Amino acid sequence: MNKKVLNIVFVFVLISSMCLFYFINNKNYIKLWTIKQHIVSHPELLPKKEIAKYTSFWFANLRADIYWLETIQYIWWNAISSSYKKYLYTMLDLITELNPYFEKPYIIGQLLLPNYNERYETLTQKEQSDLNSQWEKIWQKWLNNLCDI
Repeated sequence: MNKKVLNIVFVFVLISSMCLFYFINNKNYIKLWTIKQHIVSHPELLPKKEIAKYTSFWFANLRADIYWLETIQYIWWNAISSSYKKYLYTMLDLITELNPYFEKPYIIGQLLLPNYNERYETLTQKEQSDLNSQWEKIWQKWLNNLCDI
């Protein structure tokens, strides 16, 4: 009888601790998701490229990959309104500063920055020319880093 009670208590404690672990983890996951969503929605919270470069130590490529994933999420979340163009150059410049040989940011910058569609974008002429100059900066950076001229 004593052994049976001990087994029941042990199973109860085990199940209780597993449930507690699940609820704490779920709460932390929701907070982490909220923080990540806030960074994706507000990329102005990303560090300056000099600070990111100095604080990445020997993991600059890894940090560039993480920022690249955040950039893709930022584009995805703001694709309908085309408001992703507001910080796209800043994010791509940060990524290419950390890893100058990472080709995808250059390609995305060249595809998305100068592109303008009147059906769903309302950009002024000045904003369009700013985006074109940002595209030219990305293109020039790509030429300097990846081409042998």
